[in-house]
Amino acid sequence: MIINNFLPIELKDARKIVDEVDIEERFEKIYFNDALKRVLAEDIVSQVNIPSFDKSPLDGYAFRKEDVEKATKESPIVLEVIDVIMAGEVSEKSVFEGQAVRIMTGAKVPNGANCIVRYEDTEFSEKEVKIFSPIGKNVNIVKLGEDVKKGDIIIKKGTVITPAEIGVLASLGIPFVKVFKSPVVSVFATGSELLDVTDEMEDGKIRNSNSYTIEQLGKMYNADVIQYGKVEDDLDTLVDMYEKAIRNSDIVISTGGISVGDSDFVLTALDKIGVETIFTRVSAKPGGHVFFGKYKNKFIFALSGNPAASFMNFYLYVRPIILKMQNKNVDMLKVKSELINGFEKKAKVDRILRANTFYKDGKYFTELEERQESGVLSTMVGKNSIVIVPKETKISKGEIVEVEFLYEN
Repeated sequence: MIINNFLPIELKDARKIVDEVDIEERFEKIYFNDALKRVLAEDIVSQVNIPSFDKSPLDGYAFRKEDVEKATKESPIVLEVIDVIMAGEVSEKSVFEGQAVRIMTGAKVPNGANCIVRYEDTEFSEKEVKIFSPIGKNVNIVKLGEDVKKGDIIIKKGTVITPAEIGVLASLGIPFVKVFKSPVVSVFATGSELLDVTDEMEDGKIRNSNSYTIEQLGKMYNADVIQYGKVEDDLDTLVDMYEKAIRNSDIVISTGGISVGDSDFVLTALDKIGVETIFTRVSAKPGGHVFFGKYKNKFIFALSGNPAASFMNFYLYVRPIILKMQNKNVDMLKVKSELINGFEKKAKVDRILRANTFYKDGKYFTELEERQESGVLSTMVGKNSIVIVPKETKISKGEIVEVEFLYEN
């Protein structure tokens, strides 16, 4: 039976357990233009040369470099203009001695021409162009395969797809790509005291904010989230909800109901289903009551019902699993930062302090939130980082501490 009097494990041990969890890799083929922020599960090998012909990178004139080797400002070389080539067109004419073609950006360089000069460096009429200096061979010509050569690995497996990769895939004519599958995450909040956002307020009730906060946190990391809202404190109802969520998703996240109160049925429900316990308590505040378990190849999290605590639970334990399932880096950005204010209270457990960190005059500064209560979500507004203070330790203004950023940007 899962019970909630297991000895809590240290925060560093809980994070290590999460980091070392084995993840079954799963893949899917998706349309390239829907692949932003996804991770490639295959090397992308070019089947074409880009460009597939010698092309002009500018608007100008194409000719033979041999014809203008003696050109000077005082004695320009005059060439006959035999054609005009627009982008997307191919000239049927070849350039011979004393000839040039007017060429637009992106157009194919005609046979015989081996250099291009831009309009601004010439004088021209409809039939003639004056060249005032020598031009080297292949100057201002983008050669066949200069960008991409056929057979080259252009994007490596494991690359996080950005707009640049989307553009390259389009240029290669690759409409579908194999990526690591994003996890499906089910989210709900437990508690008979909960009201939804549109419900009339009642005495003794509170609004459900947890499931919406956790939903959006999941979406920030590219999870496909199923929002189930709120669930009553009833054992059978909870069992039904967990079983449905487990069927429909890879990760199940609930909030609330994991303490030792008379209506805290979550751990009993999970035990009834047969969920394997990994840990149930962590020696940290906020969020010391947190369940992490596994059912077959599914991951189950029961987070604290206190809003700020469940927020921290997500970042420390859920976020790494979501990212690992997508083959993404799970490390939070860490910097050394000078404290603007201190936290003088020594605690018997590790403290996870919400903070705002900024860069100024060549160094980082961190201002700790004055109110660090577990149940106050509003103190997370405008905060971008956390400072972990070891138990029986205090930190003071001016001290240099390690800060972990909550968000990627």
